[in-house]
Amino acid sequence: SLDARLRRGFHGTALIACRCSVPILPVGITGTERLRGFIWIFRRPVMTVNIGQPFSLAKANGLSTKEELAEHTETIMRRIAALLPTEYRGLYGENKT
Repeated sequence: SLDARLRRGFHGTALIACRCSVPILPVGITGTERLRGFIWIFRRPVMTVNIGQPFSLAKANGLSTKEELAEHTETIMRRIAALLPTEYRGLYGENKT
């Protein structure tokens, strides 16, 4: 995002992962907000890539409900947020209630 913070995730990843029973590899990348314009070519900004442990979601039988997809998306985004510094977590930096 333009403000270098996580925004609400889309359900497509959760839908594909559930239907195909494939593992998800969470990746948190920081430092990309410093890549604006062409000045970064001369001053190479530091970027960090953190790769988490693969995990799987429960397989969906038929069509998943919107509630299930929302829950799975929340799980995916929280796993990604855990790989990022606090200031990058955005919506997912808050405690889950």
